Amino acid sequence: MIQLNVTQTGKYLIGVIFAVFLVQQFSDQYFGIPFTATFGMIPASILHYKIWQFFTYSFLHASIGHLIFNLVGIVFFAGDIEVLWGRRRFLQYYCVCVLGGSFSYFICAALIGGQYPLIPLVGASGAVMGILVAYGILYSERDILLFGVFPLKAKHLVLGFVGYELLSTLFSGPSRAFSGVAHLGGMTFGFLYLWCAAYFKRSAKATASRIKKSKPKLTSKHLRLVPGPDADDDDDPKTWH
Repeated sequence: MIQLNVTQTGKYLIGVIFAVFLVQQFSDQYFGIPFTATFGMIPASILHYKIWQFFTYSFLHASIGHLIFNLVGIVFFAGDIEVLWGRRRFLQYYCVCVLGGSFSYFICAALIGGQYPLIPLVGASGAVMGILVAYGILYSERDILLFGVFPLKAKHLVLGFVGYELLSTLFSGPSRAFSGVAHLGGMTFGFLYLWCAAYFKRSAKATASRIKKSKPKLTSKHLRLVPGPDADDDDDPKTWH
């Protein structure tokens, strides 16, 4: 059964995301500072070299419900992954999912055109969906109570979210479809990261195994006593060759 395991890294992420949300809301609504336009991921702005938006969008959120959903995902699923991987690899994976979500959104908006390159992307949902994919793979048989009532395996929960996001992207309105693209992008890039890591790990093990097998093993059958240069001298030592 899933248990809360909030690590120090998770606490930092939650604190930063919540603090940025407060700054975003006060800046946009009360002070007239275009915080979302500056740090949200706007495809048209990327073309004007605001490259930082590919990452900073993940700390902004559209509503309190949007914020709570992502924070809950970090609380419930991120801790066990970090304990297994360590902080460095977990943050690396988190960043890959963040960039995967924004890159997918950028490509989709650029291809469709119209008003969509002007619509900002905000939220850590792409990264949270990537975390969910990693959790479903690493702890696939772990039992989870969905909504605290319905028991199911972690792998089934992940498949359910993938199906939901895919259907929402294909059959919802433009706004929901574009956010679904970012979610699926985070999931896809997270899965590719895990697949590549597993592939290179298998390759490294196979290479090490081949090297080990190719090394000649010295046994007594391969060694013989060879007399020294003064073979007639009884004191001349013999050596193994």
